[in-house]
Amino acid sequence: MIFTGRHPARLIDTHLRDRFRSVSKDCVLVPLHTDEDVVPLRHEVRERALALKLTLVDQTKLVTATSELARNAIKYAGDGEVQLELLDDGLRQGGLCCLLTAGPA
Repeated sequence: MIFTGRHPARLIDTHLRDRFRSVSKDCVLVPLHTDEDVVPLRHEVRERALALKLTLVDQTKLVTATSELARNAIKYAGDGEVQLELLDDGLRQGGLCCLLTAGPA
């Protein structure tokens, strides 16, 4: 799931954990200041997609969507931060990708 917004990461994180009753593990925060910051973000997203055993097509879609959102955040908001987490509720596994910005520059 990809969420965008202006909320502090801990508020979104708490809300999502309560809503989905999932246990979060392996949380990574990737700061976004320049276009060069998109490269490590793509790498982190690809690693999590592999851990979830997504198909190559789904991995590519997820990495592409995340990097486009990140580039838009840098272009229009100036900077931002992406929170990536693996989620597991005991029955299902999934991922969280939360893009946080302060809004338009």
